[in-house]
Amino acid sequence: MHSRLKQLADECETTYIDRDGYRSVEFDKAKFTELIVRECVQQLRYKSAQLVDVDYFPEYKEQLEKHFGIK
Repeated sequence: MHSRLKQLADECETTYIDRDGYRSVEFDKAKFTELIVRECVQQLRYKSAQLVDVDYFPEYKEQLEKHFGIK
């Protein structure tokens, strides 16, 4: 797995001890999806700054966030 994706996945894990004393790991898929979309928006922002016409960035950002339901 790409190292950045691994970092994002690690942010979505919660480790806890259940009532039987066993270690359990819970993975939040929704949070992982949101972090990936935010990472994409960040990369879009970085790349658009290198382009001549950066006026379209807000539209791309809003379109991605709306498409994935990110607020």
